[in-house]
Amino acid sequence: MKNEFSDEEVQKIDDLNNKLIAIEEEIYHLAKEAYYEAEKKLQDNTDGMTDYELDVQLVFYDKVDEVAEWEEMLKHYFVDGRVPRINDNQCHNVSKSLIDNEALNAQKHCWLLHSLYDDQDLTWDDVLGIHTMWFGINVSYQYEKELD
Repeated sequence: MKNEFSDEEVQKIDDLNNKLIAIEEEIYHLAKEAYYEAEKKLQDNTDGMTDYELDVQLVFYDKVDEVAEWEEMLKHYFVDGRVPRINDNQCHNVSKSLIDNEALNAQKHCWLLHSLYDDQDLTWDDVLGIHTMWFGINVSYQYEKELD
């Protein structure tokens, strides 16, 4: 685990966090649109659709390789009227439990940044090396058909 951070590295983490905050907002709005469309289709009940799943697939890359990939289920948040962790505007910084760095620990980390270093177990060097992110909003419609 990285123990020392330069001011430049702490700033780079903050810059990445700010970019991820904007991406979280975009994901949230796209997912909410997909939720409304799926709910309308489910309520119309014209083609045997019985349910659906809604999630976001997230992939992070350094300049060469994939460094992290996971899915976040989103449907249950919208159905229950709760705000998903993505775009919840909460501070998810748990770096103080990992490292003693006052400037880093004072930052307000979004859910995606938190997920990278805490849930995906990336090292800080991996996080600092992130170059590109890809995401996909996935709606999986589920159908039931009578065969008898």
